[in-house]
Amino acid sequence: MGAARRRNRRTPFPWQQCPDEKSPSHGRFTFEHHDSNVDFIRLVSIENIHHGVHLAQSQVIRSLNKSILAELAKILDRGVAAGIFRPGLEPRDLHLLISSFCFFRVSNRHTFATIHQVDFSEPVTRARHKEMICEVVIRYVRACAIACGMRGVPWGERQLPTQS
Repeated sequence: MGAARRRNRRTPFPWQQCPDEKSPSHGRFTFEHHDSNVDFIRLVSIENIHHGVHLAQSQVIRSLNKSILAELAKILDRGVAAGIFRPGLEPRDLHLLISSFCFFRVSNRHTFATIHQVDFSEPVTRARHKEMICEVVIRYVRACAIACGMRGVPWGERQLPTQS
């Protein structure tokens, strides 16, 4: 067993930490994981072509996903209790939000690059995308939109109250 796998067995969620607006680390972890594991993305894409029949037979995958969702639930609960995150968020939806962006960048990079003339591996683009998913997560989970009476107001039209 490799050192990385042993380390991950001891600490399965390196992104787990106290919730705050400055550390959306699950997004960073997922970004790095997907970006560094192209074969994983290919495998998931192929499994989707086969309607997930092989994945359905794996108890390990189901167990890992339950663990990820349980950890996200704990993070969301702590954030809500601290008044940082808004209540009522589903861990599965947050996981979907993060995974979809990170997965798409890898699975569609060649076609997207051809159509839109962008290189996702370029350091500036990669760094911008990594911060972008983190900002999206923070904007999605943070309580300010509700507390400031802006729920339902498009992000571009929101104006945060100034401190006097």
